[in-house]
Amino acid sequence: MEFEIKIDQTTTGIITVLPVGPINTETSITLDKEIDKVLAKSVKVLVLDMEEVDFITSAGVGIIVKIKTSLKQKGCEFAMVNLQPQIKKVFEIIRLTSILDVFASRKELDEYLYRVQRNITGNEDFER
Repeated sequence: MEFEIKIDQTTTGIITVLPVGPINTETSITLDKEIDKVLAKSVKVLVLDMEEVDFITSAGVGIIVKIKTSLKQKGCEFAMVNLQPQIKKVFEIIRLTSILDVFASRKELDEYLYRVQRNITGNEDFER
């Protein structure tokens, strides 16, 4: 399977990166370069949508940890959504699901982001 990366920005400051294909030693370099381009923009939240990733190696895991670290240093949020069961298992085995903010779906992520924003504004009627 050929590797590609789709990037979507539907809301200001929220960018979704959707890798398609395996994230291995070779493709993780491509992902790293594309993420660097994204981080050069004004990003508040980066969502890594893993729905189309069917395989990941330690190099891929390393790049994802690097992404999380880079975003944290910039004061930005990071979340992963739609992990295939085998990919989720890899992150569970190495105990990274809790520190990487893994969500089952975009809906679950949106609920989380809603709560975060509501808590920051203190407005219980914060619009979704």
